[in-house]
Amino acid sequence: MKHFVFTFVVLISLMAPSPASAQQYASRRNGEIVVLEDTKNQTTVSILPAVGNIVFSMKVKGQDILRWPYASRLD
Repeated sequence: MKHFVFTFVVLISLMAPSPASAQQYASRRNGEIVVLEDTKNQTTVSILPAVGNIVFSMKVKGQDILRWPYASRLD
């Protein structure tokens, strides 16, 4: 998962400047949360840099594909 996030960030930084309406990748900060977005593939990743760059949400086409927090059992 970390490799995917790293690759996603690198791709965003390598994109040539173009009009905002034509950009495939975007990033924004909402308080402590950094949100990376790939509009073409309808993918959004939410990261918490303050706690070790933890990815706590990943959505593809509006569907959560990352379970957080982990379900734990003490059986």
